[in-house]
Parts: sequence; C-alpha cells; structure tokens
Amino acid sequence: MIRAPGRTLQAQLVYFWVLVRRFKLTFFSLALLVLGGGTVMWRLYAHIGQPISWSRAAFAAYFLLFAQPTMDIPDYGPLEALCTLIPPLGIVTVAEGLVRFAFLFFAKTRNDKEWFAVLAQTLKDHVIVCGAGRVGFRVFEQFVKLDVPMVVIERAEEAPFVSPIRAQSVPVLAAPALAAAALDPQIRNSFEVGGRLMVIAELQVDALLEGQTVADLRDQSSTLVLHLLQADGTVRFDPPGAVRLGRGDRLTVQATLSAYRALRARMERAA
Repeated sequence: MIRAPGRTLQAQLVYFWVLVRRFKLTFFSLALLVLGGGTVMWRLYAHIGQPISWSRAAFAAYFLLFAQPTMDIPDYGPLEALCTLIPPLGIVTVAEGLVRFAFLFFAKTRNDKEWFAVLAQTLKDHVIVCGAGRVGFRVFEQFVKLDVPMVVIERAEEAPFVSPIRAQSVPVLAAPALAAAALDPQIRNSFEVGGRLMVIAELQVDALLEGQTVADLRDQSSTLVLHLLQADGTVRFDPPGAVRLGRGDRLTVQATLSAYRALRARMERAA
C-alpha cells in the first residue's frame, strides 16, 4: 500500500494558521461589531446621561450579535438604531463564517480540490511533480516511498491518476496554465496578477531579436526586460528602452504566459 508523506506538527500548525487567515475578514467583522459597536453604545449612553462602563457596553454588543439584549434600550433614536442593526449584521457574519468553515471541513473529508489547495500551502521544502500521467504517477510512487513531501500539478482535473494520488493525501492542483509553465525549462518563476498568469523567463537573443531595442521588445511583444547580460559580460538591471540587443545577449524577461509563448513561437520560426 502506498504511504503518504507524514505531516509534521509544524505543518499542522501552518495549516491551522492558513485556516485562521481564510477567516480573517469574518474575525475582523465580528471584532468591529463588538468593539466598535460597544464603543458607540458607550458614547451614546454617556450622551443621554446614563453612563455605563465600556466593558459592559462591549458585553452588551456581543450578546446583541445573537439578538440577546442584556440591557434595557432607552427611548433614544441612535441607540435604538444601533441595537436594531447589530443583530442582523452579527447573525449574517456568524452564519457566513460557519457555512464557509463547514464547506472547508467537508472538502477535507471528501478529498475535494479546495482542501488540497489549503493542504498545499502547509508544505515546505517540498517537491513539485509536473504532470499526473503514467510517468508522473511512477515518480509520485518513488517519492512516497522516500517519504518526500510533494505537490502534483496537472493540466486536467479528470486525468486518470489524479484520484489515486489525492487518495494518498497528496495535493494535486489542476491548473492548466501553471502546469504548462512548469514544464518549460526557460521559465524561472510564475505568478498570477488579476487572473492572468505572469512568467519570468530567460531568453537568448537570436536572429529575430538582434537589433531590436528593449523598448521594441516591450511594445511589439508585451515583454519587459528585467535583466540583460550582454555578450561582452556587461550586466544591466532594468535596462533603458534605448538599449539595443545583440546576438548572444541573455535576457530575463517578464510577460504573460500567452505573450511569452507567442514570442517563443516567433523565435523558433525565425531560427
């Protein structure tokens, strides 16, 4: 039987922190209702000449989250409005948090992709296996035997080996663009911005790029040059747009995956 890599206590604590971060908006909303609502209540009671302690006001605001008032509400419009608004806002906030927590919990029990996305964030010093095909599955089996933590990236959610790998509590992230980027040896890093996959890659200036300027590459290919190593050994970080590219120069560029692929395709056709 294949044995999944063990989870250390540190990984479990990291997972707990990931869960806390996922609910930070819920916690912030509850704190705002209790502390902010309590402070406003404290000031309003003082304004009408019925001062109470701040702690008592916060205590009253807390129970108002569940529509359980602990004090009589004076006939004062702002206080009545505050005590009317806190219960529905609190109930909605608590209910939304419970629904999300239940979804995440049952995602864990049914080995859902949302659970594995969270589980992948708990890993450190792990191996990334690109592809869950026949070769990828054999690599996965060997890493399991060696007790090596890993994440598998696969293009298709319905690939035949995705379910057996997930059954061993190994995260499989179905990300077509990310998997394609991971398989390109020239791509050094990738990240998402506004739903688009950005890549940082290395290129060597060939016949297509020779004679172009950094600005030409930016304007014509939507590709930014971050680093330039010229053939004579000169190193330029963030080179000016007027710098002209020469044969043999090496570039570190940033572009969307689609723009990078289009540029690589033109370079291959010109070779």
